[in-house]
Amino acid sequence: MLGVVVFLFVFAFLAWAARDRSMNLVGLLDSTLRRSVPLTFGALAGVLCERSGVINIAIEGMLLSAAFTGALIGSAAGNLWVGLIGAAVVGGLLGWFLGVMSIRYQVNQIIVAR
Repeated sequence: MLGVVVFLFVFAFLAWAARDRSMNLVGLLDSTLRRSVPLTFGALAGVLCERSGVINIAIEGMLLSAAFTGALIGSAAGNLWVGLIGAAVVGGLLGWFLGVMSIRYQVNQIIVAR
């Protein structure tokens, strides 16, 4: 019964959100998939950090820093691939910094991530 109530609530919310527009199920699923990719990457990064023994509470901040840097470099260079490489480099450097500080120098991992 709870599942039926939750389904009806979600359907009612979607109908309210799509008022004055047609409700396209394919478009809704496409939008859901596009918006869930950063969350999935963040969750996978958390899993990798936990498996390596590092507590990383700054995963979203690292993702945002890398995305901002990638957009900035890509806009300045006028090339998408250069921006993508720049974002990967910045994300890798931030992860490397957290790893070196917490593993080699035994700094508290929560303090380093802030």
